[in-house]
Amino acid sequence: ELNEALRVFLRVCDAVAFAHSRGIVHRDLKPENIMIGRFGEVLVLDWGVAAEAHSGAPRAGTPGFQAPEPEVTPASDIYSLGMLLREMAPEPRPPLRSIIAHATQPSPDARYASAEAMARDVAAFLDGARVRA
Repeated sequence: ELNEALRVFLRVCDAVAFAHSRGIVHRDLKPENIMIGRFGEVLVLDWGVAAEAHSGAPRAGTPGFQAPEPEVTPASDIYSLGMLLREMAPEPRPPLRSIIAHATQPSPDARYASAEAMARDVAAFLDGARVRA
């Protein structure tokens, strides 16, 4: 169900936001790296290619989920979150399509400023409120 998938997505955003607050970029967010535990906990896996933001680390990630820019920044994970959301909601309604489009802008500066900002829009969509995207 879409609403349940979006609740899982919000938990993924929480994990990514925490990593970003510590200066870490995951760099390989994709469905295979999200696990729902036995008790409903949401885990973001495979931090093996994670890097410090702005570290100059070489480009990494999975084609189709990887941001187009070579720089390692939180905006790279925002792009991947948008692609992940697209995968979780294959036929999204217009507000959700706007969220995905905003997160996956070609220019990193045009994307959501943070995982928290993206999560706020997804939560607003779940609540039937207006999204900012």
